[in-house]
Amino acid sequence: MHKLWRKSNCRQTRYQRSFSGAAVWADNTTVKPRHLNVRRTLCCVIVGSIIPVVGCSNARTISHEMWWSIESLPYPSRPLPPGAVRLTFEDSPKYHVVVVSPGLRSQLQAMGKKKVSVDFRVHERLWGGGKWFNIVAIDGRPFADIGESYMESVGVSRRDIPPF
Repeated sequence: MHKLWRKSNCRQTRYQRSFSGAAVWADNTTVKPRHLNVRRTLCCVIVGSIIPVVGCSNARTISHEMWWSIESLPYPSRPLPPGAVRLTFEDSPKYHVVVVSPGLRSQLQAMGKKKVSVDFRVHERLWGGGKWFNIVAIDGRPFADIGESYMESVGVSRRDIPPF
């Protein structure tokens, strides 16, 4: 028991702990303990790995004039599913949005026009990653009953500017 007390006593004579957790040597110089650097590094690694996974996204609403049709595009695009509608961007005619939603085709046919205004809610990751969109309204009418939608393009080159 006397030996253990002397070892711990010797350590105390070498340096003393201050309130901040740093070691204070006999000549009043401070030395950061190693565990504080490890904690700081570990926190940076955890925060740095969580931010891209969780990500921050920027959402904006964009309105586009679009032509709608129920015809399939020629090969290599896939055929339209039953009940689907293809919306083609007026300002980017090589890009299309295919929407499969019950009742959408009959609503568009009841309007009696082939050109409609479509409002999109576009989400984009701030630190890279992808973009995704939701259709908010078609010709000013709220649109929430969506089954499936995807974007396709035919014959796009690097010069063609995507709509989003």
